[in-house]
Amino acid sequence: MTLISRQWANPATRFFRLKQEWEEATAPLSSITEIAMHPACQQIVGMGPIAIPFIMRELENRPAHWFWALKSITMEDPVPPDKRGRIGEMAKAWLIWGREHDYIK
Repeated sequence: MTLISRQWANPATRFFRLKQEWEEATAPLSSITEIAMHPACQQIVGMGPIAIPFIMRELENRPAHWFWALKSITMEDPVPPDKRGRIGEMAKAWLIWGREHDYIK
């Protein structure tokens, strides 16, 4: 049995390393399904609610395709049907959700 290294024990370190791996590997992709199913994204989802504040910070700084991960972790979708497919509007809806649920101070 191997022990988890200290770098992986720190949620922030783990999140940002996985985020970097995910962004680098999926940059040339156009398929949202392929992007969302990348193993690094799946590992972020596997972090569960502890990843939500990090994702919210990412959405505040640079809206991107975090929506699938957020829906998977929270089992919610605050994006109105008329805003789907519009990254900026989707990010705004999730940021409102994040403030309402105290993930953003």
